Amino acid sequence: FRVEPGEVEAELRAEPHVRDAVVVIAGEAEHRRLVAYVAGERERLDGETLRQGLQKRLPAYMVPAQFVMMGELPLTANGKVDRARLPQLPDFAVAAPSERDWTPTESALVLLWSDVLRSAPQHPDADFFACGGNSLLAMQLAARVRAEYEVDLPIARIFETPRLGDIASAIDAFGGPREVDTILRPAPPGDRLLSF
Repeated sequence: FRVEPGEVEAELRAEPHVRDAVVVIAGEAEHRRLVAYVAGERERLDGETLRQGLQKRLPAYMVPAQFVMMGELPLTANGKVDRARLPQLPDFAVAAPSERDWTPTESALVLLWSDVLRSAPQHPDADFFACGGNSLLAMQLAARVRAEYEVDLPIARIFETPRLGDIASAIDAFGGPREVDTILRPAPPGDRLLSF
């Protein structure tokens, strides 16, 4: 997917109480993520509200994973945003913990989620993109679900409902994770390996 930070910035500036915004790409390789630095009335700015507003107008992969609220953006002598003076990036935002117990599918999905994102979700309401996911990692998660649990999870479902609990529900709807007890036996050359 092609991401234009300028397009995301324009949508952010259209949000109430936002005076200016700059969007940067942070992280390396497949763990890159969008971070939005937002200037405006800090007491009236809320990252979750901004995220919900952007989700109505932008595809999921263009919604920043993190929002940093500021009174003003640091500027150079030329009046441009001084990216070197932007604050250090905070840890990923975490949604409020869920009170309910984890379902078996959610518990199974945690293993794949942790492997793909390199961090374990703290609760079933964890958001894939808020935890550092992106389009490439969403494809990896879907591929791992297919390989490990024999469930064809559409990538679009991850974008539409990115919370761990919702992804687990989608897996259940497509048949649920199946434990595959496979024994691979040596086969003569030219023959396929047999699964028992």
